[in-house]
Amino acid sequence: MSTKRGWTLARIQILEESIYKFKKDVGRFPTNGEGTSALIIKSKNMEGWNGPYYSRENIVDAWGNKLKYSYPPVVSNKEFDLYSFGKNGIDNYGKLDDIGNWKLE
Repeated sequence: MSTKRGWTLARIQILEESIYKFKKDVGRFPTNGEGTSALIIKSKNMEGWNGPYYSRENIVDAWGNKLKYSYPPVVSNKEFDLYSFGKNGIDNYGKLDDIGNWKLE
């Protein structure tokens, strides 16, 4: 496994844990509209929010590309998708070099 790939998987794992903490407190996953910004910034409809759950608003992979969050998932059978487009920087919907939370199992 390349260093950048491993670093990206580690970032995804940490962010995934933050999303589960958010769900535990708020009772739901962030919406697609809220995205991972909900881990940092509380909005009106987040009763129980006890964040911030993550320290950065721009959550990027090792290549500098923003990670993709999707709830409900469209790529995996997990509760939500969280993935990097990989080295090529193109969303291949979980295929080719995409690196996602489904690879953490």
